[in-house]
Amino acid sequence: MSCATQRRITLLLRQGLLCAALLLCAVRSASAQQNPEPVFVPEIDFERRIERLEAELAALKAEQQSSVVFPEMETWEESESPGVTNVSGWSTGYVSYQETDPSRVTAEDADPSSRPPGFRDWLRRPESSFEADQYPTLEWSGFLQLDTGIIDQDELNVESVGIVEPESGLRRVRLRVDGNVRENSSYVIDLDFAASGHPSFRNVLLAFHEIPVLQNIQMGYFKQSIGLQAMESSRDFRFLERTLPFAFDPFRQTGIGAFGNAADRRISWAISTYGYPTDSFGVTTGDALGTSLSTRVTGLPFYADEGAQLLHMGFGYAFGNPGDNIVQYAIQPGFFVVDPGNPDAETAVPTFVNTGKIPARAFHTFNTELATNMGSFSIRSEATFAIVDQIGGPTTSFSGAYASAGYVLTGEKYRYNRRHGIFRRIVPDESFSLGSGGGAWEITAGWSYINLNDQNIQGGRMTTLIVGLNWYVSPHSRFILNVIPVHLDDPKVGRSDAVVSGVRAQVEF
Repeated sequence: MSCATQRRITLLLRQGLLCAALLLCAVRSASAQQNPEPVFVPEIDFERRIERLEAELAALKAEQQSSVVFPEMETWEESESPGVTNVSGWSTGYVSYQETDPSRVTAEDADPSSRPPGFRDWLRRPESSFEADQYPTLEWSGFLQLDTGIIDQDELNVESVGIVEPESGLRRVRLRVDGNVRENSSYVIDLDFAASGHPSFRNVLLAFHEIPVLQNIQMGYFKQSIGLQAMESSRDFRFLERTLPFAFDPFRQTGIGAFGNAADRRISWAISTYGYPTDSFGVTTGDALGTSLSTRVTGLPFYADEGAQLLHMGFGYAFGNPGDNIVQYAIQPGFFVVDPGNPDAETAVPTFVNTGKIPARAFHTFNTELATNMGSFSIRSEATFAIVDQIGGPTTSFSGAYASAGYVLTGEKYRYNRRHGIFRRIVPDESFSLGSGGGAWEITAGWSYINLNDQNIQGGRMTTLIVGLNWYVSPHSRFILNVIPVHLDDPKVGRSDAVVSGVRAQVEF
């Protein structure tokens, strides 16, 4: 019972008692006129009655609060709710047992990452306990990644890209605050203190939920992705970095979009429009607005065992009209300590392939996805095709693709987020502890390719192979080791080779 409700009840009680007292006085007064015997009504009795009623009300309030028992709190990654309240299909955390059938609750529902940005129940309490004076809510989180790597180059590779010195540094230092503005609206402010700009925006948005037809609407600076690996969180990467076709993804831009699910969450969809290009502070650059569009649809023809067994398919498309009339594709070979959205940023690891700045009216990007989970074994793949409408030049096209596989040696199963159509990293059954648990161990392998050569644009071709080992020390910390043989085909220098070796330590809080 809220404080406002209690005050109203107390006021009504006082008014009722006062009316009763006046009525009693009137009755006694009328009786006194008929019977002149004096009637004594002590005023102190009414005050005592009011005090007793207030004491009883306070006791009822204390009894009500003591009777409400909430489930014992656990960490976000480990908590499982006995039931869920759905807002357009979004889980909002702990609720009463009467809200839904507990047998239908899955680990995915209990996973906070499956909720929309910022949508969390305040202090993990039942949705019914929300009150207007408890908004806005707030939740802090973050993570950091420390990377170290070296690149062994042959002579032609040195001639092509220069000598690459060993590099060590903070790849990401993220600090995030999110919560609810009201019951059906949420916000996110996510900053990276290791990126160029120091700090730079990563996700800054306001979202509205329970919207008819559109389900969820978000606006601000967020991922305008068309592909699987770009939509995955950097905390969940299979390798140190996203693979080579990521160079074609529009990624984070400032705009407005909608997203949701269909067919019992077998389908996820998203569509957005935004200004392009946008810098790391969320500001659209160029003389024109640069209106662009991205959309992505995923489907699950087969889904079982809460995502441990599944077949994933997806398609994405992006159209861009650059506000500065420039398109540029460039990427490093799988290791770098620099903002990936800024090809001109200073770094010890240069881009190995680079189209340079192409004067362009527009670009079109097409992407396909195919992936599967089979218990402790997982395969993911994507293919990307980009078309650029040059200014003063021919229409050019570029392409890229990758395939990756992982196997968990300790038997944990792979996870999947149906809300957004993305894969999640392994969570160890037991955290590492001397003499007991050893954490989870995963071996990984992958192949990646990109071709930035077409007609008058000769940005180069590159192929990488990746072999890796991931050690999940606990649900919130892990180590990644990657060895990446690189084969580069530079139109000016010719073919060359290099081997990248990198390691990452990651901690979340």
